[in-house]
Amino acid sequence: MKMIRALFSCLFVSLLALQSFAQSSTPVVAAFIDSLVSSNLVSNEIPGAVISIVKNGETIYLKGYGYANIERKVAVDSQTTSFRIASLTKIFTTVAILKLAEEKRINIDADISSVLKELGVKLKFSDPVTIRHLLTHTSGLDNSDIGDAARDSFSIKTLSQYFKSTRVVQIHKPGTTWHYSNAGMGVLGYIIERTTGLSYASAIDKIILQPLHMQNSNFEKYNHNWAVAYDYDFDKFQEVSYEFPNIISAGGLSSTAPDMQRFMSFLLDSSNSKYLYSHLFHPGFSYHPLMARHPAFNMNGSVEAELKKEGL
Repeated sequence: MKMIRALFSCLFVSLLALQSFAQSSTPVVAAFIDSLVSSNLVSNEIPGAVISIVKNGETIYLKGYGYANIERKVAVDSQTTSFRIASLTKIFTTVAILKLAEEKRINIDADISSVLKELGVKLKFSDPVTIRHLLTHTSGLDNSDIGDAARDSFSIKTLSQYFKSTRVVQIHKPGTTWHYSNAGMGVLGYIIERTTGLSYASAIDKIILQPLHMQNSNFEKYNHNWAVAYDYDFDKFQEVSYEFPNIISAGGLSSTAPDMQRFMSFLLDSSNSKYLYSHLFHPGFSYHPLMARHPAFNMNGSVEAELKKEGL
């Protein structure tokens, strides 16, 4: 069985440094993308997608393909179809934390072991755990899927309730091992709530969504513009029931292509915040210093060059 969820149906492409496209006219780009996407929708059993191409901060291509709802024959609308972006929510959590740090409201290198104990996290090691560890998935916290999602919208837990009802343990010494952790992102969400005095959703709205005019991005339990999630099984698409995430800061956001364009453009413009830019695009952890320079572990040479140019 091939799992095709709506998350992967929403593809945001940024062609910021490809000279072949930079020298092409928009019709040439459109013809190339149309051919590429149309063939991949069929070969990979993808019900629908949105393609967004941004060059030098300007949208040069934005188009929806296929269906947001197959049964109702609702086509994907490039402007309004909303996709549940799952773990891309973690980037919003990261940005919010860094914005709070930039404002000196939190210290990403301070020991937060007391916060973890407050949440009931079982710490195996006495070494300090920092926000930086959580941001880089090196806190040592395990990543269990047990209790991550609720059965329905009425059973969704707050971040505090989730931790107090779920056994979250530390399995690695902090700062030594990269281990993907939704629970770690949950702790960051709780720190955002603790620092701002707002719910996580309200804090993200205030810190990121409102300033960037991302009016179609939200944490709503139901959204009539959602693209339906599907499995492709027995030679046909079958609707997948929605999971209601308890760790909202790890995967609870829905968004549209135009909104994600705004977010992407903000992140890639160092003039918006040198503090934010330097932390997002500097390698946060590697097992060996040389690995941080390797293409497999670093985004690309252009980002590295940009950091040097900015003196970061």
